Amino acid sequence: MLPASLKNLLRISGITISAVLAALPWFITPGSEDPFLFHGWAVYSATAVAICLLSVIYLFFRPRQNQIPFARTFLLLFAVITAATLLSNYIISLRTALTWLSLMVLAGFLRLCRHQADNLNVATMVVLSGFFMAIYGLVQFAGYDVISWSSKHLMVGTLSNPNFFTAFLSTTAIVSLGLCLNQPYRFNRTRVIFLVMTVVQILAIVVAGRSGALLTLVFGVTLLLGRFWEVRPGRLLRRSPFVSGLLIAVILTVAHGLVYYATSTYPWDSWNKFTYDDYPFITRIILWQMGYAIFMHNPLLGLGPGAAPYLMPMQRPVVGTALGIKIFNDDPHSWPVTLLGEVGFLGLFAICSLIAIVYGCGTWRRFKTQQSEESLENEVREPEQQPDKTFVDDHLSWNLAAGAIIVATIAFACGLIGSAAYLYAFPGAILLFGLHNLYISISRNSKPAQSASMAKVTLAALFTFAFNGLFNNSSSILPLLAFMVVVFSLHFSTCLRDIVWKRRFSFLSLVFICLPAMYVFTAYNFQIAYHREQVNLAIGEKQLSERNFAESQHAFETAIQANPQSLKAHFGLAMSLEQQNRLDETQDILKRLDSMVPNVFNTNFELARILFERRQILEAHKYALKSLQWDHVPRVYELLGRILLMEGNQNEAEKMFEEGLMLIPPERGEREAADRIRLNLAALMAGRGNFDKCQSYLEEIKSELRDNVDYVYLQGLLLSRKNDFAGALELFEKALEKAPQNHRLMNAVGYILTRLDQDLERAANLLEDAYQSIRRNDPPPLSELLMVAHSLGTLYWKQGKLEEARQLLEIAWSQCPVEWLSLRKERFESLKQFYQETGKTEELQKLIENEEIEPGH
Repeated sequence: MLPASLKNLLRISGITISAVLAALPWFITPGSEDPFLFHGWAVYSATAVAICLLSVIYLFFRPRQNQIPFARTFLLLFAVITAATLLSNYIISLRTALTWLSLMVLAGFLRLCRHQADNLNVATMVVLSGFFMAIYGLVQFAGYDVISWSSKHLMVGTLSNPNFFTAFLSTTAIVSLGLCLNQPYRFNRTRVIFLVMTVVQILAIVVAGRSGALLTLVFGVTLLLGRFWEVRPGRLLRRSPFVSGLLIAVILTVAHGLVYYATSTYPWDSWNKFTYDDYPFITRIILWQMGYAIFMHNPLLGLGPGAAPYLMPMQRPVVGTALGIKIFNDDPHSWPVTLLGEVGFLGLFAICSLIAIVYGCGTWRRFKTQQSEESLENEVREPEQQPDKTFVDDHLSWNLAAGAIIVATIAFACGLIGSAAYLYAFPGAILLFGLHNLYISISRNSKPAQSASMAKVTLAALFTFAFNGLFNNSSSILPLLAFMVVVFSLHFSTCLRDIVWKRRFSFLSLVFICLPAMYVFTAYNFQIAYHREQVNLAIGEKQLSERNFAESQHAFETAIQANPQSLKAHFGLAMSLEQQNRLDETQDILKRLDSMVPNVFNTNFELARILFERRQILEAHKYALKSLQWDHVPRVYELLGRILLMEGNQNEAEKMFEEGLMLIPPERGEREAADRIRLNLAALMAGRGNFDKCQSYLEEIKSELRDNVDYVYLQGLLLSRKNDFAGALELFEKALEKAPQNHRLMNAVGYILTRLDQDLERAANLLEDAYQSIRRNDPPPLSELLMVAHSLGTLYWKQGKLEEARQLLEIAWSQCPVEWLSLRKERFESLKQFYQETGKTEELQKLIENEEIEPGH
């Protein structure tokens, strides 16, 4: 047995660490790209304390065997994580593996130091954390908040995302509801308090309006109220948790494999029959497909812990953006798929074996309790010999925690403390509650009877969280994982007896003395590098948005020094360099980023855009085609179409533009790109004389592009086609004021002035400047060149410069492609009229003969 001093030290340490982990969702991290940066420091610090205590205690004491049922599974998981990390090519795998192992150490430590007398205390801390978070979320919903979060959502609590917020509340609400309904208390006030906290948490979940959270809550309540699932496994499955774990792992792997096959073979080009409400479901199954594709590259051990952000972009379907997939997705949003991709089937098998142990302990506890109850019922007793009803020891003190929250609220209202200090008052109150009630429990030295229903409550909470993680990435964030470690350890404490220690000294145990220093050194170096990366990413993005490009560049370069494989830092650095017009360096950074993860953040599109702006057309064409291989979205089609126009391939550009309108994602940027495509198509149709189709494209444009000078030009062109020259001239003049060097506007104003026979000198200057400007292009756009040639020829005709007029009018007709029927006919009539009025009979006869033998006439 442990000495009383060591026993109390372990209990105090266990309650303190449990309080920290239970309140971990309340930690906030200002000025960081990762909103959960400080949570890593808290987990590593708690693990360091646990390792220090255990390394000293293990010198002289050992727990008796078979008291930690998950020990063998943890050893298997440790071996799998280690092997997967050694085989990984990514730096992030080292820190991720250390984090997972730290959580395993904490789970084992809390099991060793937990006493059954502390179970209700720990469960109440779990509920308090969720209750406070629910109140904070409801306050946010009412429009009040102590901190301005960057999230676009209204109710996020301190977790930056409504899905994380509701997943957390769904778990704590199940614990709270279980404590309210399934526990025999001495005092009715305890049940009433838990009932109030349950109602508040459920209200927050309902108000948040997340369908996944509501489904999770219904699932958890069904488990809590039903008994159909509390079935003790058969003899074969009870023989070893690895048998059950293997069965569960195979089922999950095959199920997600079927989803992968279905989604990878489905004709997503027919997506237009889906509505916007279908997007959340569609994006989830496509993310599962992407994650499962990672698993297929190394089915046994995966590609490394934390490697998903580097691997997901490479599995992105080409219609991903059109179906609602973001440019950068770092998680498959399903814990089985994440485990399969990062630690392979062996990692999933180890976790599923752990789930089997959790379920087996819960049902074993239920089975033993039923046996005890039946044996008592079968015994014949006199009335006075009937056993007294057993109660849970609910001598809980709420005063200090409530007082701390009240004082903090008053201090914040009076301006004595800031918003961050006020938020940290809530985890402080939880810690104060736990330590105060631990003191009461130690001083009373009571050994309360444990209800089997407590094991059911914790088991339902664990399964509720696991269920939510099947379609959300709630199991991928550190505060919720660490929080569930408390529930996990609490479950085993409610199912099993307190740990019994025996005195045993071994010189081999001296090795454990080295572990704390080794762990602290490793954890600090990994975490400080990650800290510098995330903080500098936030600084870089802030400086970039404020247009402080030199400072932004420095911050991103510092982030890259901390993590040479940081994808966001490389992309941010490229954007900073581009804004400083250091385009050669920008291209080098983007090419380096593309070599790390192909087309992450649409690097090929960015390269094509920069090269096109620098008039490096061939290189821009190459990267635009590469971008199109990865992503079929309007902005890629629009860029490639513009490149083809620059190359003089109008027919191919038209086909590219039309394909770009087939799949239009709901994002604003892509819808604006689709409108730009419509504007380009309208310009092409106008250039070919197909003004009806030009007008139909213009009518489809609904964005701010209506204020664009090209849009105004085409509208004026349509007015001029209806002989509303005054209205057309007014539009052209306004647009020309905004873009005085636009050769199409110069031609339009010059042509209208010529038709109205007004200010011909200005018209000549405009048209001649426009003609020379177009000819300087290499190659010059044919439709615009012929348009200005026709306008200038008409002007020269009026000015009596007949030879120049003849040459230009002949060029405007003869070079006009036969496919442009309407425009070619107009140019023919114009040239024909010129020949007639200038008496060129021979040329007129040849013109008529040539037009008659043209194909299609």
